[in-house]
Amino acid sequence: MKTTLLAAALLVTALPVLADDWLEVGHERQVYDNDAPDADTSYVGGSWTQDRQVVYGELSQYRRFNSRDVQTLVGGYAPLTRSGQLHAEGSFSNKPDIKARSQIYAGWYQVLPGGWTVEPG
Repeated sequence: MKTTLLAAALLVTALPVLADDWLEVGHERQVYDNDAPDADTSYVGGSWTQDRQVVYGELSQYRRFNSRDVQTLVGGYAPLTRSGQLHAEGSFSNKPDIKARSQIYAGWYQVLPGGWTVEPG
C-alpha cells in the first residue's frame, strides 16, 4: 500500500496546481501506553475547484492492532443558488475492521449574512 500511496502522491504532484486547489500527503502515528500496539494512518488527498464547483478526494491506509484498511473518499460541492451549495460525499473501505465499509453524506451549505455559514446534513 505504501507504494500505491507514493505513486498517487507523485502523480498528483506532477499535475498543475491552481490557486484554489490543494494537495496534502501525510502520515500520523499514534503511540499507546500499557503495551497496546501503535496505530498508523497514511493518506494522500486533494481538491480541484472550477468556478464555484469543488471536487475532492482522499486515499487513506489505516493500521491498528493487526488490521489494515484502505479507504477511498470522494466528495464535492455544487452551487445550486447564489448563496447555497449541495455537498455530497461518499467513502468505501476494503474491509470494515477499522473504518466503515461505506458511508454517504449529503448536506446543504448555506452562506449567511456577516460571513457565517451553516451546513445541515
